[in-house]
Amino acid sequence: LLLCESNLLIYEIAECLNFSSETHFSRTFKKFKFKTPANYRNSQIQSLSKHRNRSEINLANANRMIQTIIDASPDLIFFKNTDGVILWCNNAYEKIHGLSKEQILGRSDFEIIPKHRAEFFQEKDRNIFIQNKAIKNEEWMTLPSGERRKYEVFKAPVHDSAGAIIGLLGISRDIMKME
Repeated sequence: LLLCESNLLIYEIAECLNFSSETHFSRTFKKFKFKTPANYRNSQIQSLSKHRNRSEINLANANRMIQTIIDASPDLIFFKNTDGVILWCNNAYEKIHGLSKEQILGRSDFEIIPKHRAEFFQEKDRNIFIQNKAIKNEEWMTLPSGERRKYEVFKAPVHDSAGAIIGLLGISRDIMKME
């Protein structure tokens, strides 16, 4: 562990383990691991680096797959932080607002929809944060074309690993298509 998880020099590790010298430690280590401590450390670092690179590639692939699945949904799906800033959305969310992700992400409702609607959404969001529970309701929305549609809206708080609220997930479904 000291070789792989510390920045101690090999002679310092030898001292910590009460070897009489770095040479004595190296000879003893090589008998059991068939490598010098320095070679062993380097091989472990390279192995960890390869594993990390593979993990990062796998994570990126999983994220792309999840984004593709969610973008295929006709439901509006989005994530806002506790300040009401939209940090993530799917293609249906873009389409309903007639804006690209670049025009949406990093902005609040006040920057992409009329003020009275933004105030309505902000109040609903604030209640989710205060109550710390999901809500489900129906809302009318006016599309950029001027058409009015009824949506079933589900919003839930999102928590970090410590349990603190970091934002909310919203999913809105056009329920007029079902009627």
